[in-house]
Amino acid sequence: MNTVAGRHRRSTPLIRLLERLGWQRDPALWTVPCRDPHGRRAGLLIRLWPSGITLTATADGPLYLTARETGWLWGASRDAINTCGLLTRTDPAESAPRTGAAPVPFEQPPTLREVVQIERPPRPTVSDLRARQAPGT
Repeated sequence: MNTVAGRHRRSTPLIRLLERLGWQRDPALWTVPCRDPHGRRAGLLIRLWPSGITLTATADGPLYLTARETGWLWGASRDAINTCGLLTRTDPAESAPRTGAAPVPFEQPPTLREVVQIERPPRPTVSDLRARQAPGT
């Protein structure tokens, strides 16, 4: 090997190469790069939990995403939701991924908000509107 004294051999660590290829250290984690208000690098972490997925920011305050990063966030969220759906299935026949199919809902759906019924008054008729506009009333 011919190396010149005093020169460093430039190489990329293996972990960086694997990250560029999409490898994740934590299989239950997706990371989307973004920027904080000061332009510094930040990230959105998407993790699997028994009840669903969570989004966690690595920086405080609002985060700014480019159009490409927004697409990555959408894709990572979709993958996390599909993975969570696969993990919550109980039937082994359903565990095979289906291409082009809608994601399977959770076995126990999250609690829904209480539905409040609002009773609207009946719409006024034309004669009611004329009566309101009559000068004598």
